[in-house]
Amino acid sequence: MKSNKWRNLAINYKNLSLLAFKPRKRNLISADLYKNIIYRYFDEFGERLLEENGNINESISSEKIKEYIYFSETKEKYEQNDSDFLGECNGVAYYFIYKKDEVTTLDFEYLVNLKKASSYVIYADVCVLSDETMMKYNITFKKIPRDIKKV
Repeated sequence: MKSNKWRNLAINYKNLSLLAFKPRKRNLISADLYKNIIYRYFDEFGERLLEENGNINESISSEKIKEYIYFSETKEKYEQNDSDFLGECNGVAYYFIYKKDEVTTLDFEYLVNLKKASSYVIYADVCVLSDETMMKYNITFKKIPRDIKKV
């Protein structure tokens, strides 16, 4: 009987750490495989993050969605909070403007409340800012759900 390439796979989801063990040798798995396993965690051990039609599964808590988005963007652990601010990594501030059953908009009113950063990645349903404004403030807009990474 042939042995599998990987003898044991340990996933510690809470700390977002993943290790693969080879006999007598420990290797870290590639980032792509890491993302696939994290995404499958949502898919196999919980409910699907995205429905078949591409929309967000409304039964998933917003904290779990934020956790997935922040990790998929930064490969860093998300620290839970009650705001739209997900965190900052390498000078980039990440925001997820989301409310179940409501359309969320990135507009000037929202910009006033942003924390100071060198650039921003902001998820929302709609953006009404001009391209000039987006470039001036180094904002990357990502449309919900279209731009949520699917691995």
